[in-house]
Amino acid sequence: MVLEFMRNTFGLVMPISMILSLFMFGSEGDKNIAEAKTDETAKVESAIKSLESIVGFIFCMCIAIAATFKYKGLAWLLIIFCSSTYLRQVVYTYRSVGIIGNLVQSDNANKLSPIERWAIETLAYALWLLDLHKIPGKLMEFVAGLSNAGISDFIYICLYVCFLFLYVFLTCSLLPVILTCLSKLLVCLNHQYNKCTGVHRVINYFIDRIEKPISAQSLLIKVTRVCKKRHILLRIAVWFISPLLFAFDILMIACRMMLSFARTSVGYIFLLLRMLKHTCGKIAVWVGRVSDHRIVTLSFRLGLIAALAITVITNRYTPLLRVYEASTGTLEFIASTILIPVVFEWISSARASK
Repeated sequence: MVLEFMRNTFGLVMPISMILSLFMFGSEGDKNIAEAKTDETAKVESAIKSLESIVGFIFCMCIAIAATFKYKGLAWLLIIFCSSTYLRQVVYTYRSVGIIGNLVQSDNANKLSPIERWAIETLAYALWLLDLHKIPGKLMEFVAGLSNAGISDFIYICLYVCFLFLYVFLTCSLLPVILTCLSKLLVCLNHQYNKCTGVHRVINYFIDRIEKPISAQSLLIKVTRVCKKRHILLRIAVWFISPLLFAFDILMIACRMMLSFARTSVGYIFLLLRMLKHTCGKIAVWVGRVSDHRIVTLSFRLGLIAALAITVITNRYTPLLRVYEASTGTLEFIASTILIPVVFEWISSARASK
């Protein structure tokens, strides 16, 4: 099922992107604070405060969990911690939706600001938490079991399109972090590769000898030329051993052909790797130049188009609706009404940007 595939893809991309984002952009939010604290005393005090806050939070959580298991009447301690955490996530998610809405509507071509990146990661984390508790699947199962088939189909298809859109949009929006990290890794590997002159010589040796045979003179011809003006007995002896010399030449030709084929194969492998290296280099340069704002805007449009198109196609081959004929007609009409203006607006904006 497409929805399940996109859910698994999102579940794989999201943690990797979040971890890489911590290393790549983790210090942006505290840049001003870090610049203000120049003396060693301020840095030490800041580190102590951060450590105390982390240890204090862990200590409170351990007390709340231990008290809950030991004394059931103190379960409200854990509820306070959990409810505040979930409410904070709801508030952050609500704020992130507004920030992403402004981001999608803007024509900015710069890199994402820390607050915009935070909004995308917050929304992705909220969806990941919902998937962790299997809430989307349970919600769709509940809606599919409603007694009113028309209302059930309407709500079910809305949820299907919504979750599919979120998976596609957030997956595409989080991919640039992974691609940026990979591009930096490729640049680093290319820098190390350029330092290895011995490797260059070996690769060039095999590439320069592609489709070139290994030449060697026939032993029978050599012996014949040497003994041509010698004693007749020697020429007679050569005549008797010529079958052996001929067989030896055939064996050597076969060996040279096998070596030539092997050398050519290795040369083609190195040539393909060199071509792949140049292609990856171009991709790395493109990833470094591309605008994060445009990627998010493109991901939003792509997610909307893909969600509607995939839903319509999937419903044709694997019916998602209970009242199939009427609901399918309505779905396809609404999808076409939304898709056509979005595609035309996308084309016009692409021409305007050029």
